[in-house]
Amino acid sequence: MTQTKIFTISGFKKFQKELEDLKTSQRQKIIKQIQRAQEHGDLTENAEYADAKDTLRILEDKIEKMEGTIKNAKVADENHKDTSKVSIGSTVKLTCGKKKRVLTIVGAHEADPAQGKISNESPIGQALLGKRKDDRVQIKIPTGTLDCKILEIE
Repeated sequence: MTQTKIFTISGFKKFQKELEDLKTSQRQKIIKQIQRAQEHGDLTENAEYADAKDTLRILEDKIEKMEGTIKNAKVADENHKDTSKVSIGSTVKLTCGKKKRVLTIVGAHEADPAQGKISNESPIGQALLGKRKDDRVQIKIPTGTLDCKILEIE
């Protein structure tokens, strides 16, 4: 059973584009590799052919999983989001101790902590969801607890 995954609109479009690339250009590259390997004759001892077939099988599995994810996806409506509380798609400005941070809450497939994109499923994302401007938030991290204050929600 495929679990529902949440996306922002931009993240969903990016995911769809990646899937389309896998189904078209990536699949075609592997099919051409298989065809070239078949031209070498005996397929029973053809490592190039076996590798290409394995690669195609892995690609097809990935495509199937991604199609299931898209079928069961929920896209957050960022155009009508309530900026009075943190939700998926919100950009949150906060202070944690003396350090200021800007984080955007996104679906798990879009998370990129180095870019400030935090998954709604992460401890930080879960702690922030539903909170309001000026709320204090205790965020459990591996090294302890961060005490943060929400300064702004966009």
